[in-house]
Amino acid sequence: MSEDTVDLLRMEPPPLSSSVLRRAEKTDLSLGSLQAIAAIRARLDMLEKAAMVSAKEKGATNRDIAEALNLTTQTIYYRFRGMRRGEGNLSIGRGRRRKA
Repeated sequence: MSEDTVDLLRMEPPPLSSSVLRRAEKTDLSLGSLQAIAAIRARLDMLEKAAMVSAKEKGATNRDIAEALNLTTQTIYYRFRGMRRGEGNLSIGRGRRRKA
């Protein structure tokens, strides 16, 4: 993973306003609610990427990270591979959930 990628992941994303959270919860707003959910999802994606890199730097294995996120080890491998290639494929909801 390049230093540029790691530096980008360490940047603190802007906080979500409480109004975005309220809009997401008001499903009667339909498209407004969906736009708010997309903003929340983007922030969570950034936070997840940063947490994955931090865990890796502290010695966590792909298996450790997969267990914490309730995903398969293979999913984590592909997410890190995507980061190395500069692909933005760490979206929440992608990847296979681990079987209970």
